[in-house]
Amino acid sequence: RNVTMLLKDTTKSRDLYEAVKNMLKQFSLSFVNICDIATDAALAMVGKREGLVQLIDDAVATQNSHLMKYYCIIHQENPCAQALKVDNVMQIVIKAVNFIGAKRLNHCQFQEFLKSMDADYSNIIYFSEVKSRQMLKRFYDLRHEIELFMVSKTKFVPELDDENWLTDLAFLVDLTTHLNELNMNL
Repeated sequence: RNVTMLLKDTTKSRDLYEAVKNMLKQFSLSFVNICDIATDAALAMVGKREGLVQLIDDAVATQNSHLMKYYCIIHQENPCAQALKVDNVMQIVIKAVNFIGAKRLNHCQFQEFLKSMDADYSNIIYFSEVKSRQMLKRFYDLRHEIELFMVSKTKFVPELDDENWLTDLAFLVDLTTHLNELNMNL
């Protein structure tokens, strides 16, 4: 439930804390019922001495409980992706996609190739930071067609036959798809 709905004029950490406390009381709950909290970076939320998170953590600690603290889940995606070290997958995917799309002739031939193979898609999605999730999924779905097209252009992509690399690609597709769904739901 959104605590800010209970606030009238202010969003200071003490006011937020009182709103949380009142809401817990309204539902016959106590701070011990809070096991985690996710916030944005607003000072009223994360201030070291007087932030809402600290005030709730202090209240939870008095009841011998432990509070898990999370910074906004949406912003966790980028550091997680960097920590995974998926460059080995992304470099190959971007290189293949750029080869297909860099020259108009290749692009047109690829579209015709997909049509002749009766593929599920009529085109590939080009890489951009915003579209990387959709691009990865489309690349994965068209991996067999992309491999055949690249072979026909004598531009071999050996990773498309490498089971370990394909597993990394599939994992990255699943992870980014899940994160995309999570972002949409949030």
